[in-house]
Order: sequence, then C-alpha cells, then structure tokens
Amino acid sequence: MHFVIDRRWQGIRSTGRQSLELLACWRRHEWCSLQGHWHALMERAQLARRAPSLSQLIHDQLDLLPESRRRFRRNAEGRRAILQKLGRALRQLLSGGA
Repeated sequence: MHFVIDRRWQGIRSTGRQSLELLACWRRHEWCSLQGHWHALMERAQLARRAPSLSQLIHDQLDLLPESRRRFRRNAEGRRAILQKLGRALRQLLSGGA
C-alpha cells in the first residue's frame, strides 16, 4: 500500500512540474508574440516615414497585411496548442495526477 501512495504522489509531482513548464512555455510564447508584433509595428512606421506619397504609403501598408495575418494565425495556433496541453495537464493534476 505504501508503494501505491508513493507512485500517486510521483504522478502528481510529475504532472505539477509539467503544468509549470507549460505555463512558462505559454509566457515565453506570449512574450515572443509581443516582440514580433512590436517589430512589425516598427517596420510599418519606417515604411510610413519613407513613403514619398499617400498612395505609396497605402500600397506599402497593404503589402504587409498578408504577413500580418500569417503572424497572427501562427501565434494563435501556437497559443491554442500550448493551452490545450496545459488544460489536459491541469485536468490530470486535479483528478489525481496519474
């Protein structure tokens, strides 16, 4: 019986550690995502300053839209995957960690 209790606590510790690692991964993902958005914003600002005319400004900004959409989609997919793993780990932790 003592062995079973030790195995259960090992499972809880392991699942708890996994949950904390996933939280750290989520935080890192969000930080990198914010950095990416910041760099894209700076790129847009540089292009806007260099544009010789309003039509060129609009053209340059519209050219960047597909990349912005791809970046947002990649970030959302990464976030979704991390949060799904985190949800599974937390459910497992709350159900006893096995």
